[in-house]
Amino acid sequence: MTRQEVTALLAVLRAAYPRFYSGMTRAELEGIVSLWADLFANDDAATVMAAAKALIATDTKGYPPHIGALKEQVRKLAAPDGMTAMEAWRLVKSAAEDGYYNAEARFAALPELCRRLVGSPAQLRRWALMDADTVDSVIGSNFQRSYQAAVKGEHELTMLPPDVRRLVEGARKE
Repeated sequence: MTRQEVTALLAVLRAAYPRFYSGMTRAELEGIVSLWADLFANDDAATVMAAAKALIATDTKGYPPHIGALKEQVRKLAAPDGMTAMEAWRLVKSAAEDGYYNAEARFAALPELCRRLVGSPAQLRRWALMDADTVDSVIGSNFQRSYQAAVKGEHELTMLPPDVRRLVEGARKE
């Protein structure tokens, strides 16, 4: 978003929440525009505006949305809820059931996040040899917990400004 687009967004928020923005000095408003322009620099203006309107329309507390809430709403609009942990586990379990002879092919067919959590085709092969009840209960529970944590981490990463995201991603590689 450009500064001009952020100014238009903040004008909408100011119209919806006039008391919150009353009494702000020009310098304070400039600071807000600068911060929001920086944090929404890589976001599509139309999507951010739609997200803001959605939050305004569903607000029951009377406070304008903060940056984090708006970022989360933008994420939801841009990528509606993906696969649940249970759906991901079903894919992995199915791959494991066929994993003794076809581990490489079944591993390669899994979504990237599932592959990352499973680790390797050899892990599918090991699960194929285990008792089905153990795989369903213990392995399934652990996988789903790990999946939920990984999805949450990815969502939080996508909400970060690009410069901060690069720092985090660089630290992860080290």
